[in-house]
Amino acid sequence: AFVMIYPALLFTCLFVINHFFEFAFIHVEGLENINLVVLFFVVLLFSITMITDSMALVVGTTIKGTKLCPRISPNKTISGAIGGLIFGALGGVLVYYLFSLNILVNEAFVLINLNWWKVLIISIITSAVGQIGDIVASMLKRSARVKDYGTIFPGHGGVMDRFDSIIMTGTIFMVILILIGVVVI
Repeated sequence: AFVMIYPALLFTCLFVINHFFEFAFIHVEGLENINLVVLFFVVLLFSITMITDSMALVVGTTIKGTKLCPRISPNKTISGAIGGLIFGALGGVLVYYLFSLNILVNEAFVLINLNWWKVLIISIITSAVGQIGDIVASMLKRSARVKDYGTIFPGHGGVMDRFDSIIMTGTIFMVILILIGVVVI
């Protein structure tokens, strides 16, 4: 049952994020470009997670150093985790900046009171949770005595290895959006 529920969690979270303003019954006067804001949130989620994963690998293999959790995931280093967190957070702010170049999106950001430092906080939390999700997935694989999810990608942990952190980040991202909707808007 877990194998079927775990990946479906991502799609559930993406569905809620996509229909966030409808589910939260939030109506912001003058916000006709709601789809652009939703697109921003979805792109932000995937960008933070992918940048964190990629840069943790690059920084970790370049700098090396102390292992983060050698019994669970022997290749992860503390330097990689810090590098992934920093680049993931900066990547989130970069996505915000690129989207805010569009006048319609920028007006929508003003209407929902979203600025760069809130995106930075969201990015830091999402990046950290993504790394935790990756470690939790590694722990699940180790407890099941499975090295990789599959062999489709040689030298890689399988297709699910690309999605294990985004399943966790999608869940926390959805919670963050709900909190922003309740508190900010």
